[in-house]
Amino acid sequence: MSGLSNQEILSATVQLINARATAIANEEMELYLKENQNALIDGEIRGIINQRVNSELMLRMSNFKPGTETADQDALTDHFNRWFADGEEEHLRNMCHSCIAEELKKRTLPDEENLSFTEKFQRAVKERAKSGNTANLMKDLFE
Repeated sequence: MSGLSNQEILSATVQLINARATAIANEEMELYLKENQNALIDGEIRGIINQRVNSELMLRMSNFKPGTETADQDALTDHFNRWFADGEEEHLRNMCHSCIAEELKKRTLPDEENLSFTEKFQRAVKERAKSGNTANLMKDLFE
């Protein structure tokens, strides 16, 4: 048996990452809800958390070295599971928990405090454009 091709390894690894990230995000959201019964994790927050966890695990994929343990899909899955359990799972769970708390905190802050600099800038530009008063826009925004 010749083993999996590089393309098959990459495709299978991405599928493993997506499945594992989604499972971890869902588990951590359920755990957070059990610990914080007044918390409300709606669909929007669920989507944000899933996206962040998936992105984080994709970034950390550079640490995953399939090596010679990739004779078939089962061997690759076993190797991925060992790699994930040995160093990535705890980090991912902690990051997920922090993201949940951060997103819920954003919901309790007044809108202006909740926005990043870029979001505040975009809002100001849109408001000025609606009023038609765009003269000296940059100067007014940064003074």
